[in-house]
Amino acid sequence: MTNIKNHIQIWLIANDINSAVVSTTSTSDFNQDVKVLIQSLLNESNKAMRDDMTLKLLLAKYIGQSIEKIKIKRTVLGKPFLVSHPKIHFSVSHTRNFSCIAISSMGEIGVDIENEESSLKDQDLPFTALSRNEQSFCLTQPNKRRAFFSIWTAKEAFLKAIGCGLSTPLSDFSVLPLPNDQSYHFIPHTAALESIQTTFKHYLTEDGVHITYCILT
Repeated sequence: MTNIKNHIQIWLIANDINSAVVSTTSTSDFNQDVKVLIQSLLNESNKAMRDDMTLKLLLAKYIGQSIEKIKIKRTVLGKPFLVSHPKIHFSVSHTRNFSCIAISSMGEIGVDIENEESSLKDQDLPFTALSRNEQSFCLTQPNKRRAFFSIWTAKEAFLKAIGCGLSTPLSDFSVLPLPNDQSYHFIPHTAALESIQTTFKHYLTEDGVHITYCILT
């Protein structure tokens, strides 16, 4: 098996070559950390089957096994896990033209991807779903839309990492971007979340695609 101790992989799955070209021109350390795969090059026309094939292909490569041996099941709350390697954690997210897959041997991981160029108008973004201090942070930013998606992807990534989905209310915690715009200050608002230790990382491509992952450390 490949040496996978303390290793994280983040994959941006582009639906076509044009999308991939735009996103790989992004700044910061995106190009160092995030690997890009053009999904349309896979020999499968059905989108759902292609998504499943992509995930199994990347998991197989990560653990050094054949794709035929990759078996995925879900917990009672719907969190997927790898049957043969329960300590290898992964998360999947989708947005327009892109998907994202995060794989980790460092702890439970969640990832979320959102395109800020969505069809939602600024006034329709669910700012009220954020905590009060998250809303206050957004109001102080010159680009409130960008600030919203940065926080939203971090909150979704955290919920995926703990495996509870929206059964944990968004108001139970806050995530506030730090000055470097790539990590967050996690603030629990309930006793149940106080013992959780987190590490976040956020990426933003030049065409407005946000990717944030959260690892429970």
